[in-house]
Amino acid sequence: MPAVKVIPATKPLEYKIKKKKVAAYARVSTDKEDQESSYEAQVMHFTRLIQNNPEWKFAGIYTDDGFTGTKTTNRKQFIQMMNDCRAGKIDIILTKSISRFARNTVDLLVTVRELKERGIEVRFEKENICTLATDGEIMLTIMASFAQFESESLSENVKWGMHKRFEKGDPCGCGTEVYGYRWDGKNFVIEPEEARVIQNMYDRLLRGDSVYAITKWLNSEGRETVRGKKFSMTTVRRILGNELYIGKLTLMKTYIENCISKKVKRNNGERRKYEFQDHHPAIIERNVFDKAQEILMHRAKMGYLLKKDITCFTHKIQCAVCGKYYVRFQKDGYVHWVCRTRRRGKECNSKYLPDDKLKENCCKVMGLKEFDEKMFSERIDKIVVPEQYRLVFHMKDGSVIDTTWMPVSRKDWWTPERRAERSMKYKGRRLGA
Repeated sequence: MPAVKVIPATKPLEYKIKKKKVAAYARVSTDKEDQESSYEAQVMHFTRLIQNNPEWKFAGIYTDDGFTGTKTTNRKQFIQMMNDCRAGKIDIILTKSISRFARNTVDLLVTVRELKERGIEVRFEKENICTLATDGEIMLTIMASFAQFESESLSENVKWGMHKRFEKGDPCGCGTEVYGYRWDGKNFVIEPEEARVIQNMYDRLLRGDSVYAITKWLNSEGRETVRGKKFSMTTVRRILGNELYIGKLTLMKTYIENCISKKVKRNNGERRKYEFQDHHPAIIERNVFDKAQEILMHRAKMGYLLKKDITCFTHKIQCAVCGKYYVRFQKDGYVHWVCRTRRRGKECNSKYLPDDKLKENCCKVMGLKEFDEKMFSERIDKIVVPEQYRLVFHMKDGSVIDTTWMPVSRKDWWTPERRAERSMKYKGRRLGA
């Protein structure tokens, strides 16, 4: 048997206890005074608790003030805490209760399981649950389900109360921040200066101004929305289509799908709506509002045809020689249409088509005194130009109408306005010389 030599220890053992890096998470869902005091109390409580424990090292307090617990995606501090956990900066997380951490059962379990895999413990004070304990996840699942149920029940109670107030015509603060009115707690009161601006907006629309032109005018005047921002085309379009300005109030135009997803949807009949005629003083007369809606609907239907240099005739006039569409151009102050092939300088013997003669023939075919773009779009499918001075109209009802037009004579063309324009042109050349 080999001899064994025992070497005695020369230094005493030193036990170094590694301190746990402990953080806390606090949250309240509203910014009301009573909730604010609860929020401050949570922060103060956890700060003292961590700092007074010699075995813990303070790793910070993560707080979300005024955010819902049903979703984690919009809680910036919660997201930061999770990132710090992944970076190894936290060993233990303290929180007041499951409902403070999350009211969504799925989000809660996914988060806790990720932390558990990293060896990070979450302690819930109220429920006395530790996620690293053997029965921790079972208890957590049960308690989290209760927290989610509580949130859903609270949401339903709030909805019930809102519907009862809607039935009385009280908007409950929904949509009460509106340009042109001020909400005094019970009624919409007209704001005179903003009301004049709105009336001017409708007047400009009826005179032919586009939404873009109206938006540009508002911003050039230095006008601001009720939130103190510049006007956008979306805001202007919303004002020009808001029936609130004729005294009509409609509630529940949109609704929240559920308290978990918080997704806002347009109410197309899935929920009840509440409409009130003559609910408050009108800024815009009903007939003016109706005309404005007709204009907006027509422009939406016309779409790309309302862009610069594009009219209702675009892609409607076809050359029978080469099959290409006619394009619009101006020459000497007059508008003409010509085959795209010829316009590009390629071979095509088609002729120019004056815009006024085109509209004159359209009126003759449709039986109108004045040309109407809307009527043209609704009744005429296309116009084929087989030869000079001849137009073949293909109607949307399937009929075909063959027409001819007379060229513009010098007598018609040489108007007093044209004569004065030419005179000024030559006079300017002589003065320049």
